[in-house]
Formats: sequence, structure tokens, C-alpha cells
Amino acid sequence: MCYLIAKKFNDAGCLALQTAHGQHLADFKEKLMEAVGYETIQLVTISRPSAYGEYEPYHFVETEQEFEETVACVVYRWICTEHIIKTYLCLAADQAAKLVKMGEN
Repeated sequence: MCYLIAKKFNDAGCLALQTAHGQHLADFKEKLMEAVGYETIQLVTISRPSAYGEYEPYHFVETEQEFEETVACVVYRWICTEHIIKTYLCLAADQAAKLVKMGEN
């Protein structure tokens, strides 16, 4: 038994998943890092959380899917936020153009 830890650089706390050593874990880590990149998240495997205070506080998840989705959310949050802002600004600009056009008639 071991724990897979995902730690966002320069942030306190981490995400933890209890798992087992082996090829499946290696493949899962590789797939996850290919998906989210190496710039934001550090993935490490530890024996027991109590021995690694530098990763506290721990947020434990139950499944690989939950781990993967949570890591992706942490990494891509800024992209989602930026997309929402751009969409809102485009909609607001479009609405303003329609109002100006209505005022010209």
C-alpha cells in the first residue's frame, strides 16, 4: 500500500489517493502527467502521510477517477475562468452593438 500525492507547486496541501505500487500506478501517473503537464502539479508516491508533513493538509479521495478529475480541475481552473470571462465579454460586446444599432434607427 502507498499513497499517490498531487501537490500544486507553491500551494499548501495536497490531494491523496490510497493505492498500490506496480505497473498500474506507473501507467496512471504517466497518463495523468501527459494530460496536465509538468509545470503546475507534482506527483509523488509516499508510504504514509504522517511521515510527510510538508504535504499537509491532505485531502483524501476514494477513486482514481476522482483523483484525476480533481487534479485536472486544479490545473485547468484558470483556463476555465479565462474562457468564461472571454465569453461574457463577447456577449456583452454583441449586446452593446445591438443596442447601438437600435438607437441609430
